[in-house]
Amino acid sequence: MAYEFPDNRYNDVRSVIGLDITSAILPDDVLALPTFEGEAERFIEKYLTSDQYENPDYTSQVDTAAVYYLASLAAPTIPEVSSERIAGGSITYKNVDRMKQAEILKSRAVDILGEIDVATGESAAATNPNIFTVAPRRYW
Repeated sequence: MAYEFPDNRYNDVRSVIGLDITSAILPDDVLALPTFEGEAERFIEKYLTSDQYENPDYTSQVDTAAVYYLASLAAPTIPEVSSERIAGGSITYKNVDRMKQAEILKSRAVDILGEIDVATGESAAATNPNIFTVAPRRYW
């Protein structure tokens, strides 16, 4: 059975990106697109065996990893306002580096799935040895 992203976790995705991100900025319909939700589902299926992601003991961890990965895909698409003029004055904002944030979120998702691999003693890498060949850069 294929992994399905839980629809009730869209608010979690927005919260992971930033507390100021609302459904007006990043709607559920956008997150449900195959380029976001579909990719998150394929990510889980690529890194874990079906026995691992279907195991009820790891449902929370699997779903959290999917939330982080979906957030890593959606974060760079959010427009940033750097400054604005209001009533003759101007305000300058410090922008978030969304690309760096996306890499950090993806690495967290990979770390969570790695913990499941270690805990179960199974490894998707054994059946697909190329999945861990290219690892994201880490910023700590």
